[in-house]
Amino acid sequence: MRRFSLRRVLVCLWALAPAAMAAGPADDLLGLVPADSGLTLAVEDLRDRTREIGDSPLVRELRRIPDVQTWLGSERFRQFDRAARDIRGALGISLGTIRDEVIGDAVVLALKPGPPDKPDQARGLLLARPRDRGVVESMLKSLNQAQMNAGEMLGVDARTRGDVRYAVRRFKPGGRPEEYYVHLEGGAFAWSNSEEMILGVIDRRLKGGPGLGGAPAFRKARGALPERPLASLFVNPRLLERAMADAPRTGQPTQDRLAAMLIRYVAAVEQAGIALEWRDGFVLHSHEVIAPEKLDPWLRRWLTRPPSAPTLPAQLPPTAIAVVSASVDLDALREAAWELTPDDVRPSLDNIRLGLQGILLGRDPVTDVLPRLGPGLLLYLDAEPGRGVRPHFPVIGAVGWSDRPGAHDLAAPLDNALRTAFALYALDPKRATAHLRVQDQVIGDARMTELTDGLKVRMAYRADRNRLVVGNSAEAVARFATGGPPATLAAVRARYFPDAETFAIVDLERLAREIDTYRGPIARGLAARSKRPVASVDRDLSLVLAVARLFRAATITSAASAGAAEIHRTIGLIAR
Repeated sequence: MRRFSLRRVLVCLWALAPAAMAAGPADDLLGLVPADSGLTLAVEDLRDRTREIGDSPLVRELRRIPDVQTWLGSERFRQFDRAARDIRGALGISLGTIRDEVIGDAVVLALKPGPPDKPDQARGLLLARPRDRGVVESMLKSLNQAQMNAGEMLGVDARTRGDVRYAVRRFKPGGRPEEYYVHLEGGAFAWSNSEEMILGVIDRRLKGGPGLGGAPAFRKARGALPERPLASLFVNPRLLERAMADAPRTGQPTQDRLAAMLIRYVAAVEQAGIALEWRDGFVLHSHEVIAPEKLDPWLRRWLTRPPSAPTLPAQLPPTAIAVVSASVDLDALREAAWELTPDDVRPSLDNIRLGLQGILLGRDPVTDVLPRLGPGLLLYLDAEPGRGVRPHFPVIGAVGWSDRPGAHDLAAPLDNALRTAFALYALDPKRATAHLRVQDQVIGDARMTELTDGLKVRMAYRADRNRLVVGNSAEAVARFATGGPPATLAAVRARYFPDAETFAIVDLERLAREIDTYRGPIARGLAARSKRPVASVDRDLSLVLAVARLFRAATITSAASAGAAEIHRTIGLIAR
């Protein structure tokens, strides 16, 4: 008989689990997890959620993709099937039965990593609430017998903690460390490679001692994640903080200052959680519980800035196929950049500030310009109508600014600054052969300033009142704020995050159509860059397009609560 181990069982169970969950059936198990657990994964309602996703139109369409069908018939997939049969032979039950009867309601995996110099001392804990205890006892009996027959395990001893009996799996000397498991009153089952962790579980069940599930910061993070996710993972920030603090320094001032800045941010995080939700596709949530007083002043000022209604997304042209909208405090970013700048470089920044003040018509960039820009920034990918046989997707950026009583509009200073920058770029001797020049052009109602070589526009911008638009296509820049935003982008935002200030949306259906239209030139270009055969690149591109067509849109959001006490982010793939 083949050697059989717990690791193999856990690997196959992990492959079965689509992911884990937030508030719900695992609450009582999370109360048994040590409060200082480094990583904690919770999987809830796996039995029903597996069937729900397996029967979804998305999975049915995914299985119809030729490459997926090929993989399902491949030797690699057959190896997994053989592993599943091996488990059934060793345990006497199938993986499906383990999923439904043992971990179908709730299962929690907790990890306490070992010291950096002794990673093999990591301790783990598995908690489950089986629906049928008899199935667990039968599985354990078969597993123990299989490992003893293989000469790997010596036997199983019984020990007690108060009135609770727990089992000890003993292995031959020089082999694996002892493992421990216990059935608790109320139906919970616990397994660990640490007797201390098992005893802690028993004590918390008997005496109601503090566990992870009762920690205030943990409860905030768990409560802010979706009610019915597929999976949830909770990270102890102190684990990351120690790892980052122990990392060697590079000796590069900017990089070391950035590392210190990141460590300070992690030190302000009290709890972090991640959850994967099934909602018209897949949505990955992250939530951080923050101690705002520990944040760097510039970041705290940015995150506690009063919310503002983003207006730029409503001015997207109908041809846009992807958009990033960000609420940014540029003055706070300037302060952060100053902190990262080495001391010997700072005097040169003062000279740059003086030079910028000249091309901004006397406006000080630090006191007169940056505090007024934003907070809305917009970046989007456009689709150039009638662009011929070659693909061209212009990238356009837009920023607005606020008025101040008695202050001049920023259009003229910004126009002069960009025009000067274009001219200096064109005068660079390295670009003399390109014959670049700066020229003005009117397209529709937009007055454009362009950097061109006479045949192609390299960059263009328009400085309107309270708005600056810049891009690598004059026509695309001119299209900004002409017509309503694309229907798909507007509908996705309205349904999933209508009030978000910081978000990104990609119209995957339309992007796939655009790429497919120019698939030949794109494949040849990618093949030339990667030095691969065009046919091979085209096959990969075909698979990417097939998967993309299963989804309507991809999304990203980020939002901070009032007072910056919590930060929530999402990444989503919305199915068609």
